[in-house]
Amino acid sequence: MSYKPCLLLDVCTSVQRISSASTTFTIKSILPAGSSYNESVEMSPSLKNNASTDSKYLSSHFETTKSKMVTSDGEWFSLDKCGVSLYVPDGVVDKGDELFSLEVVDEEWHRPMLQEGETQLSPVVRCGPKNFHFRKGVVITLPHFASLKNTSWLLSVLQKPEEINPSEWRKVLTLGQETPGTPIFAQVDPNKVYIVCEFLSDFVLVGRSFTGLDAKLLKLALFVSKMDDSFYSFRTHVFADTPYAYNECLDAEKKSGGSLLCDPKTLYFQENCSDLCINVRDVGVGWKIHSGGKYQEISYSQIWNMTVKSLSCVFILHQTDSINCLELNVSIYQKQKQSNSVNFNLKTNDLNTNCKRHSYSTVDTVVNVIENPFNYSSLTKKSGRYDFVYKHNTFKSNFSVDNNYRTNVLTNSDRVILCKLLDCQTSKGNDWRLLAEKLRITSYYYYFSNTCSPTENILNLWLCRNNDANMLVNLSRVFREMGRVDCATVVERRCFPN
Repeated sequence: MSYKPCLLLDVCTSVQRISSASTTFTIKSILPAGSSYNESVEMSPSLKNNASTDSKYLSSHFETTKSKMVTSDGEWFSLDKCGVSLYVPDGVVDKGDELFSLEVVDEEWHRPMLQEGETQLSPVVRCGPKNFHFRKGVVITLPHFASLKNTSWLLSVLQKPEEINPSEWRKVLTLGQETPGTPIFAQVDPNKVYIVCEFLSDFVLVGRSFTGLDAKLLKLALFVSKMDDSFYSFRTHVFADTPYAYNECLDAEKKSGGSLLCDPKTLYFQENCSDLCINVRDVGVGWKIHSGGKYQEISYSQIWNMTVKSLSCVFILHQTDSINCLELNVSIYQKQKQSNSVNFNLKTNDLNTNCKRHSYSTVDTVVNVIENPFNYSSLTKKSGRYDFVYKHNTFKSNFSVDNNYRTNVLTNSDRVILCKLLDCQTSKGNDWRLLAEKLRITSYYYYFSNTCSPTENILNLWLCRNNDANMLVNLSRVFREMGRVDCATVVERRCFPN
């Protein structure tokens, strides 16, 4: 079941608990019941090319799908606002060109029906061409929102092989339980998972907690929109800590004229720790809460089972005088885990002007938040009490895209030389196996040892996991730590071409 953020403004004054009948819409699929999956990892012998040409957009206005003809030179696919990418190395396509596609989806009929105790930890990513076996591995990058701090998560990758049953999902990998027959490799970093595979399909990351103390990383965002001359709708959203979920929420709010009040904050949402409480402690002088009360809850099960669509609470605020300064003090926490509470303390200025800027075609709208809106020296608020200062109506997303340092970081000839030097196992062990360990690649042996070039797959994975100006220098240092000066020299020629 998926949830849409509610933008209804006629909230009853007696609302105390958020449910699908109040401030969230419940969307029921008109298609057949949910999908299921089995534990099989055996791949179908069918290798018939079934490239998907579907290039439609979801209901959102940001890019959620991309398709392109790829030649033997390879290609990068990136859905920046979804945090998803597909790297097709050179040589994956043998001759001519092939249509590749990448799409992020969240409709109920695209998601697997999970077993008891399991929970979805990433968006569903659809990749094509399907039913096609490549000469070498490609790398899929997708975000996840599992907290890996002191974790007992048992993480698995599910895959949907469409040639067997459109509604059937398979568990193709469980981290830490890889075998020589495991058909893919997965590297799970703090907020991303990288899948290396020689075929494309639909993939999703799921998890099962053994201790019942694991957590998901969620985001909290505050929005406001004007209803009439003196009434405003104030909404708190909770959603998965991924770029896709953030932009989905922001997109829905922009369509309804909502303005983002401040930078979203991260919530450590622990399993089996009860409902989420939203407590509006103060709204400032000249304002009062007209409906929705000062305290609302969102049930634990709704939040734990949500995927991308955000959940929200709505408070109707009434401006009782002409001073246009809304002072918000909001505390959000789990009822039985208040030590993980998140607090918002902010003051807004020019609320009327900013709330009128609701055209979707404009840039992200953010209400001015300042420490002292009228430069009153008599204000006694301690320095630093207010969280954010916005003076030019600009807002930088948490999920902004950095410069791309990966372009031409290593030439084809460089990689060919490195593969020849490292693919052969040495008595000292300072070959591709030590390189994988130095690059903190876990459970690598079974998959990479069965590929044509373990070093090439490791370098492709390294390329997807790193995107900074020092990545070549760091790789050179790794080779020298391995005692492989020959490999370090190859990289250093690219670092210092002169």
